[in-house]
Amino acid sequence: MTDASSTMQDGTNQYTHLKVLVLLIAGHESAIELSQVKEILPAANIEYLPNAITSITGILNVRGDIVPVVDLKYFLSEDYRALDAGSSNPRVVLVESEYGPHGLMVASVLRVEDGMWETHAPSDSLKYMQLENTLFTKAITNAKGYSLPVIDTQNIIAHISGHNAARAKQDSIQT
Repeated sequence: MTDASSTMQDGTNQYTHLKVLVLLIAGHESAIELSQVKEILPAANIEYLPNAITSITGILNVRGDIVPVVDLKYFLSEDYRALDAGSSNPRVVLVESEYGPHGLMVASVLRVEDGMWETHAPSDSLKYMQLENTLFTKAITNAKGYSLPVIDTQNIIAHISGHNAARAKQDSIQT
């Protein structure tokens, strides 16, 4: 989504044109880059998996493909886990990664924002947002002053895939 023609310099700040999908996750607004979104699905048909790691909500059959569904609230902070506001209309945001398609469970899809954004180091700018786990977030500020944590979906999926590989290895040793 980013190219040389969509970047501008303003003094010492560099802004990039970016479209993001704004999501509600456990009572907090976060976003993912719209270019990563393949589809938005209702969460009604998730098959829940007993004994799965906590962040794996279950699996979803998407036109014959079985897709793991990850609950994003487990990757943001302890506060997010405690503030599970629930939703009468939860959604699964389908994204593609090097590990294949994954569903990302969110309480609600709010809107698309399209504009000029300035990226900040997560460790500095996310502290005031009370996000403890900046490993899975990027900080972004709209040129109009609106700040929003942008979720690093690829890092989350890599983390989950590593857990799955480690668990499969452990299971094969035990049998």
